[in-house]
Amino acid sequence: DRFGRPPASVRNLLFMVNLKSLAKQARASSVSYENRHIVVSFGDGVAIDRAELERPYQGAVRAMANEVRLDTRRLGGKWRGVLKELMIGLAPPGSDCVAS
Repeated sequence: DRFGRPPASVRNLLFMVNLKSLAKQARASSVSYENRHIVVSFGDGVAIDRAELERPYQGAVRAMANEVRLDTRRLGGKWRGVLKELMIGLAPPGSDCVAS
């Protein structure tokens, strides 16, 4: 880019716009931050395979019946990538869920 890397505020805004799109495709009803955890909540009818979601992240991701929690302290700087991976993985087949 001829102007260099965008400032952090612009990068954060672009991340949030992308996250909102991914969350919608994954049928998430909300994404929030609570006590060092990112909480992705789902309404009724969204099936979450707890074991499949939790296994790759060794305790940093916990799945419950209607929500998924990411421990930002355990994930460190990887939390954004993990959140995007989870949203893509939770999107139904054929939803064209693509992260940028």
